[in-house]
Amino acid sequence: MTSELATKRFVDALSRRDFDALENALAPDVKVRLLLPSRVEDIDTAAAARKRIEGWFGAATQFEVLHADDEPIGERRRVSWRFSLVRAGEPELIEQVAFADADEACVTRMDLVCSGFLPAHAPAVACTAEFFDAGSMGCADGLADEFRRRIHGVPVGASLVSIVRDPAAREDLPPLARLLGHEVRSVEAGDDGTVKIVVERKR
Repeated sequence: MTSELATKRFVDALSRRDFDALENALAPDVKVRLLLPSRVEDIDTAAAARKRIEGWFGAATQFEVLHADDEPIGERRRVSWRFSLVRAGEPELIEQVAFADADEACVTRMDLVCSGFLPAHAPAVACTAEFFDAGSMGCADGLADEFRRRIHGVPVGASLVSIVRDPAAREDLPPLARLLGHEVRSVEAGDDGTVKIVVERKR
């Protein structure tokens, strides 16, 4: 059994709301950090992680998986899911992205970013885009902080189009955007040596 299978078992169990199988995919002493809209939580047992996740989704009267994914990122796994659900009669959407470590049997560590439960019928946001020409700026020059400031300056649902030239920035910005809970729409290399990275703000 590989780490890929451990994380895939977790995502599959969550998508089916099989919380017994979900708990079994976690090491008994799993370390889970939750970055929630209002606070950060640390959990250090599989039973506690299962209770927290089941509390989010277990009582939903309607539950639909809109997206679920599991892919490698270096030695870790990036897992994500987006659900449409109804709780207390209200349709909602939620998206979560996690970076996980796993041994041959279980997930041993997970860092999870949560969008929060969002109204499914929120007012439409105009499909707009802001542009950020980073020049030769790299992460050593404060690019990560500037990207955070810029992405928080666009409305939720709008996109930030970043133009970068630094080779390391091309590799660093997409994972940073995902870690912050946003969606990388595209990464395109230009003939002039620039790279255009389009990120949609999700939260």
